[in-house]
This record gives sequence, C-alpha cells and structure tokens, in this order.
Amino acid sequence: MKHRILLVDDDHLFLDGLMRLLHSKRDVWDVNRAHSVDEAIQKISQQIPDVIVTDVMMPLRDGFELLEVIQAGNWTRSIPVIMLTGRHEKALRQRALNAGATDLLCKPVDQEELLARMRNALQMREYQLQIERQNAELENRVALRTVELAESQASTMLRLGRAAEFRDVETGAHVMRVSCCSRILSEALGMDDRTVERIFLGSALHDIGKIAVPDAILRKPGKLTVEERVVMETHSALGYEILTGRSEVIGAALEWGGRPSYMPHNPYLETAAQIALCHQERWSGNGYPQGLVGEEIPIEARITAVADCYDALRSERPYKPAYSEEETLKILRSESERDFDPEVFEAFENHKLAFGLVWEQFRDENESVLERCVAA
Repeated sequence: MKHRILLVDDDHLFLDGLMRLLHSKRDVWDVNRAHSVDEAIQKISQQIPDVIVTDVMMPLRDGFELLEVIQAGNWTRSIPVIMLTGRHEKALRQRALNAGATDLLCKPVDQEELLARMRNALQMREYQLQIERQNAELENRVALRTVELAESQASTMLRLGRAAEFRDVETGAHVMRVSCCSRILSEALGMDDRTVERIFLGSALHDIGKIAVPDAILRKPGKLTVEERVVMETHSALGYEILTGRSEVIGAALEWGGRPSYMPHNPYLETAAQIALCHQERWSGNGYPQGLVGEEIPIEARITAVADCYDALRSERPYKPAYSEEETLKILRSESERDFDPEVFEAFENHKLAFGLVWEQFRDENESVLERCVAA
C-alpha cells in the first residue's frame, strides 16, 4: 500500500515544483495537494495522510492554524507534520516544534534533505501506527476478558442465590423475581448503571444464610415457636458471614495454593453482604438483626426489602396461601409507613405494573424461562 502525502501551500508554482521533486517516488508515495488550510482540512477529513508538508505563511489561515486543527483531532494528532518557511528565524522553529510539528525546513528546500526528512517521518508514522494497532488489540482483549469475567460473576451469583433456595420451601424463581424487581426500583430511583447491576446481583443472595438454618425449622409447615423464630432470624447474620468470609481462613487457603493471600476488593459481594445482613431491617426500627432505623439501613437493603416482601406475599408457602395482586398491595400499603423507606415505596407504587409483569414472566412453573435466565 502506498504512503499518502499531503502538500499544503498557497503558491501553485512552488507546489508544482514539489510535485516534480517527488515524482520519482510515485510508485510508493501517493502525493496529494491543497492550496489552503481549509482545503487541506477537507482532504484530511476524507482520507488521513501519513505525512503532511505545509507552508507556514499562507493567507487567511496559516500553517500554525492547520497544525492546531491536526493536534486537536484524536485520529490526526499522530500525523507527522513537516513545516516549510521562507523566514530564517530560530524562534519560529522553536514555535513549530512546541506546537507539535515534526520538523521545520527553510525555503528554498534542498531536495535530498526534504526526501530524507519525509522518509524519517514516514518511518515514525509506521512505528506510531504499529503501536496504535497493538494498543487497540490489547484494549480489545482486555474489554473481552472484562465482559467474560462480568458475565461469569453474574452467572455465579445468580446460581448461588438459587442454590440457597433448594433447601428452602421457596423456589429459584423467587430469587429471580426479587432480583428483577430490585433492579426496577434501583433504576426508578435514578441510580447509575454500576450500582443498579450490583443491587440486581446482590439481591439474589439476600437469603443465602438460610443454607445454615436447620431443615426442621426451615421447612416447618406451621408457625414457628419463639425459639425457632430466633434461630430463623440468624439467617441474616449468617448470610453476611458467608459473603464476607473469614479472611484468615480463605487467605491461608489461597497461600497454600500458591496464590497471594490478600482478599481482593469485590463490590458485588460487598453489596450482597449488606443486603443479606440488612434486608430484614425495617424503617421504624422493628426489624432484625440490628434494629436499624430509617436511613441507617443501607439503601440496597431497603430496596430489596420491598421486592422481597412483595414476592413473599404473592407466593404460596406451607404456612400461608398465595395472595392476589390486590391483597398484596393492600397489605404492603398498610405496613408501608412502618416497614419501608417512603421514597422506595413510592417508586414501587409508580412501577407496580412492572412488578406484576416480572411475577408473570418468572412464575414458579416457568422453569424453562428461569433456566434460560440463569444460564445467560
């Protein structure tokens, strides 16, 4: 492929001379010309040259203005620019180099010197393009790997959330419904995409602590005794412990396996841990395990609490029937001032239709839909 050269000068005779000078290179160089800065800019926008040779002094807009435009463009700032001038001033050369020019030559131009400078500039351009290609390839690899890791992490968290439900009377569809409804509320509250994603995935693990609750309590078909209720309520703290982990034990295992023993920062698990710990807290302070009040409760837990309560009311359990949409809304509204963040509950009221659509899409009997969602 030929190298593209752009010559810029308002002097037609001078440009004709440069064209004759470069005629011997026509088999490897594709030489184009422009008689003004505006014409040069137009041609650069149509096809980016590999080297630009431009006069400094031109009417209307001079070579420094062209250089400024070239330096301002993401795709053009790496183009080597050789400037030509009839003024033999040291300060002018310094100004050109400071402005981003590759070189400045004085007129009349020595043929061999100009060709040598252009060859050097083209070699520099080749190096720059090679580096840009390598950087682009590296960025693509990093981006692809980042997407792969994010997808793997999302799939793992959703599957882990569903695994906890296999021991409970609840279903994997409950996990998906709570996650989707938590996303709806997060978006309605104007949260950024990254926070929405953390809450979507973290809410799937809100009941992960139930895997440590005895079956006799977890699956009991009737009302729990006071003692059993106390054990059941430990699932919040147990979930937090599972998700935060005992760093000294995990660190020792990593070190034994030949890996660094430090625990990396994982914002998704940190969000999930806060949700697991605090999703049973209530706005009035009547929740557990810490009895937090109002905004002491992390916002991600306040969001999950509404989604979880909605789904629990609409779902059939051994100790209760499934309530209709109308009955569910009536119960939630009667408890809203005591149990829920007013702003979060208002967002729920404004998007309750979307909650209903999620319920229909991920009904417990829709196992094939659930499998596709978890596998995605």
